[in-house]
Formats: sequence, C-alpha cells, structure tokens
Amino acid sequence: MQESDNPSCHNTNALWVDVDSNGGGEFIGHCGTSVAIASAQLQYLDVVNCTELVCLDLSQCHSDCHITFQNCPSLKRILVPNNGNGAVLHFDSGTHMPSLQVEGRVDHFDACWSSGHCSVKSVGTPWQGVWVSHHLKDISQPHVSSNADCWVILSPATSHLVIDAPQVRYCYISGGKQLQALSVVCLGDIQPQIEAQALPALHSVDVHSPTASVYLRDCRSLIQLTGAVTDLHLTQVAQRAGALRTEMTSERMMLCHSAVESLEIKEPTELSLMHCPSLNKVMLAPLTTVQCQGAVPDALLGVATVVVDESLVKSLVSAYPQYPETIMVKLATLIPSMSPSVPCLKALQLLQQLSELGAPLEQVWKIRLDLSAMHLASRTKRRRDSTSKTAIALSHWKWQLPDDLCREGWQSDYQLWAKCAPVVPEAFYYRHAMVRACANHPDGLAMQTVMYAMARHSNQTSTDEIDLWCEVMDVMAAKEPLSLANWATQARMLTARYGGDQQLDRAYLATCERLLHLKDLLDVLVRIGCHHPEVRACLLNIAQRSRDWREERCDNIHEADSFRAKAIALAISRVG
Repeated sequence: MQESDNPSCHNTNALWVDVDSNGGGEFIGHCGTSVAIASAQLQYLDVVNCTELVCLDLSQCHSDCHITFQNCPSLKRILVPNNGNGAVLHFDSGTHMPSLQVEGRVDHFDACWSSGHCSVKSVGTPWQGVWVSHHLKDISQPHVSSNADCWVILSPATSHLVIDAPQVRYCYISGGKQLQALSVVCLGDIQPQIEAQALPALHSVDVHSPTASVYLRDCRSLIQLTGAVTDLHLTQVAQRAGALRTEMTSERMMLCHSAVESLEIKEPTELSLMHCPSLNKVMLAPLTTVQCQGAVPDALLGVATVVVDESLVKSLVSAYPQYPETIMVKLATLIPSMSPSVPCLKALQLLQQLSELGAPLEQVWKIRLDLSAMHLASRTKRRRDSTSKTAIALSHWKWQLPDDLCREGWQSDYQLWAKCAPVVPEAFYYRHAMVRACANHPDGLAMQTVMYAMARHSNQTSTDEIDLWCEVMDVMAAKEPLSLANWATQARMLTARYGGDQQLDRAYLATCERLLHLKDLLDVLVRIGCHHPEVRACLLNIAQRSRDWREERCDNIHEADSFRAKAIALAISRVG
C-alpha cells in the first residue's frame, strides 16, 4: 500500500490497495479519518476495523465495485464512481443503525445491525446517490439529502412523517414504533417507488405521486389510504384494526396475507387478493376486477368480476372422492366465478371431470347453469336479478371462448349436457336452446360441436343425444334450399355414422336432399351405400324430380341430365 498527496475529499490521502487476479482487495485497520482509494482495477473491497474512518473515496475504482464494510462506526460519507451499472454496498453497522451519505451511481445497498436490517435495489437506472439516516433533522439540510435519488429512513422518531422530495426516485422507511401517519407530497418522475415496512403504529398513508409504486409490509395498524399512485402492494396490513378503507386511486392493487375482515375500495382498480381468508365484508367501486389466489372470500362472489386461481379449483375437483360434501359446497361458488372467457374454458372442463368422478349430476348442472348465467351477465349492459340471469342462461347456448381453445370448451359443455340430460329435467329441456343455437348459426361452433358428436356416434349414445340430433336435422331440413355453402363438408363427415338410428338417418337424408347441390348429394349417397333402400329411394326421387329442380342444383344447367342419368344408374345397379 503506497501513500501520496492526491485528495478526493478534503484533506484526504490517496492510497493504492493490492488487487488480486479477481479484482479483489482488503482495507483493514486504517486509522485515518479521510481516505481515497486510487486502485483503478479494484472491483471487490472489504473495509474492516477502520474505526476512525469518516470519509472514503472510491470514485477512482472500478465502476461496478462491490464493497463490504464491517466495524466502521464513524463512517459518514462514501464516494463511488459516477458511471457504469452502479456500486453494490454491504454495510455491517454493528450495534447502531447506519447514518451515512453515498455519492455516485448506486445499484444496491443493504445494511444490518444488532436490532434490524434493510435492503434496497434500484429498478432500471442506478440511483445517483443514497442517503441513509435515522436523524430526521437531516431532511431539512439540503446539502445532506437533496442530491440523493434514494432515501433510506430508519426508525423515524416522529408521529407524522412528511416527504416532499421531487428528486427522489426511491424512498424506504422501516422500523420505529412512533410513526402513525405518512404523507408523500412529491417524488421524482422516473419510476418512483415507496417502500414502508415494520411500522406497527402506522394507521394512515397519503401519497400524491400518480406514477409511483407503493409497497407497504407489516403495517398491522394501517386502516386508511388516500392519494393517487399506479401500483399499490399491501402485505400483512390491518391485522389489528380488521378493516381497511382506501380512497387511493391506483391502476392495480394487491392485498396479500392479511387478516383483514373488511375492505372498502372507493376507486375502481385491478384488485389481486392472495390468501386473505378472513375477509368477510367487501365494498368495491364499480368496474373493479378481482383476481384471487387461495380461497375466495364469499363476500366477493357476485360483487365483482372475480378471476379464481385455477390451481385451487383443480385441486378441489381432484379431492372430491375423499371429501364429496365439503368440496361441492366450495365448488358451487368458485366455479361460477370463473366466468370470464379464458378461465371459463377450464371451468367447463373441470365440471365435466367432476361429473365423471360421480358427483351428483343435479348439483353439477346447477353449477354449470350458474357459470353460464354469470358469463352471459358480464356481457349485458342492464343489471338483472339472479332469476332473470338464470332464465337467460336456460334459453341460450352461448360461450364466448378464446379462438384457439373454443372447440374444447364447447365439446366439454356438450358432454356435460349429455351426461346430465337423462337425469336432470332442466338439462333435458335445455336441448331446445341447443337446437336454436344450431339453427341460428349453422356455420357456428354450436353446430360444429353437434356435428362432431354425431360423427362419434356409438352404441353407448343416449336417446337424449339422438333426439337432439334429430331435432337439429329437422330444423336444417326446413332451411331454404341450398342456403348453406359448407353443409357438404359436414354431410360427408356424417356418412361414417350412418345406420346407427333409423329416425336420425331419415332426418339426415332429408337435410342432405334439401341443402346439397346434386354433385355433392350423389357423392354423399355413394359414400353411404346405394344398397340401403332409403338411399335407393332418394336416387329414384332425384330422377323423378322436375328438370327445373335439378337445374337449380347444378352449377352448370347442362349437367342436369347427366346427373339424372347417374342417379338412375346407381339406383338400378343395386336392384335385385
């Protein structure tokens, strides 16, 4: 270690520290009060047992230096390089809380002492200076605090702390049993953040910084929030009071692990609740959306649009065989809350799984109906009572699901209906709504779902499904001739299941004869097999129809006679 006169602080001697191959060095037991380290390659430094050191200048060291301090009780000022990604400082303050000023670019600062600790890290751009203090009078001294982007205030000895610091990007407040009210008048414009924790007496917070993010942790007496911010994160708050009232405007609000019983939110926000099981009274502003992780408080259901944690519902469905009665009570409220489009798909799949596990089909259908009612109600402007919502749900087979997953959702709902229809009268009559959905949108997902079910026809198919298919075919046969351009594709798909039920076969043939062009109709009949008497009758019917009828069903009217001849040939070839 060499010494020369090249001061960086007032009356400071410059020192060179031996640097190893990894850029590390040690500064131990120095008895001076003001020192500048001039080793440009120094990146990692341990400063130990410098009990008289007041000012340490590291501005000539590596720009991204990592410095550890231990047993330096007099240290008040640290200078670090003013470029790069910022310095990282670790401070062991012994038995006393730290009180110091860091000048230069800082990315991270943490400190520990016998009764506590703190840790702060910059977001995005490194801070231009950090001010750490437990002496509130320092706030009024501009030369001490006004140049720092980050303030760390420890155990403030006041009942009301007011912060008006337009240059500050990050303010950390922790510890102390006296602070009851926190008021933030102004912070910086670039991603400002406020973090307050371990303040047992704090009961009110007022922040007026619309772009700020506020984090409040372990403030168990907190009952009131006012002002305007962007993000509000609350963890373990209001345990003592049991009630939390917020008039703070925020785009997003998160409440975590808090034993709060009553929550009142005056301004609309995106609310996230994580493990707040004791919440039993909720008053939310209109247009508030809620996302839950963990148990969903009953008070939320029906109050707002609730997005339920899917993993919770999935685990409950899996646990149904062990605790059937308890699980059904919980699912009766949780699954209908999954009414928005994305979770609604999963809800339908879980309901189908629940029916396969042997759950009472009456209860499963009731939950499915409630889910549909909430899903449809969120898309109507007028508010309706629960009876009206249920009536609408019973008259509409309608799901607005994501395009990439919609078929799975419709098919799950169809299979759920097929399971419930033989047992639940309400589900049995619901087929009328399904028929209307197919008739109103023959090219829609409702019709595609029914066609897919028909194509999978087997000996296990219930009579209720066959009745539904027959009604759909009858409705289609009543459509305007040739009115559905894509019916040919669906008709060809259904040829594979022909012969399963005579009534359905007749309805299917009648629909094909009315909706298909002659070329497609003859192709379908050949696929079915001309040996069937009803197919042969259809071929002869084509030949006996008027010429106008055949020409209407040909792209080229000159093909009408050739198609007639082909129909006769096919019918005759199978006779005898």
